[in-house]
Amino acid sequence: MKSLIAFSLLALPCIASPAYAAGPDCAALQAPDQKPDADSVKRAERAWLVAEFRGDVDTVGCMLESDYTEVRFDGSIGHKEDILKGAAKSKGSTKPIPTVTWTGVVVKGDSATAYSVQDKQDVDGKSQKLFFTDTFIYHDGAWHPYFSVNGAAVTNLKVKE
Repeated sequence: MKSLIAFSLLALPCIASPAYAAGPDCAALQAPDQKPDADSVKRAERAWLVAEFRGDVDTVGCMLESDYTEVRFDGSIGHKEDILKGAAKSKGSTKPIPTVTWTGVVVKGDSATAYSVQDKQDVDGKSQKLFFTDTFIYHDGAWHPYFSVNGAAVTNLKVKE
């Protein structure tokens, strides 16, 4: 019991310390003037895309829910920490921000799902349509992604029902 008390007392100054508590001002890093509407979801999507492509880890970290999960194009599962690592690698990048074509945004109270498509080229230079679905929750005055599914159209896919 003494070691638990000693640990608790030693940890207390760190937790109470302003330097420990200091982090990014998440409210300031969100897309401005968000409401529970489709336009705000689109602006949040754009802010997320730009932040990720420019390596703005603070903004991405503030936007994504702690339990953010994505199903990637290859079927693997990614989490918030994977997105943050990827964003960190883009720090200082000047790559063009992809153009998103919205196929739909559905808002139901404090939940929203955004559907979009991007035209890209695969490694062989062939044109590919990539589909994205992001699901958000609205809290603290902003939209926060918590689940995404990414997919690509497959030519001649036949599935037995």
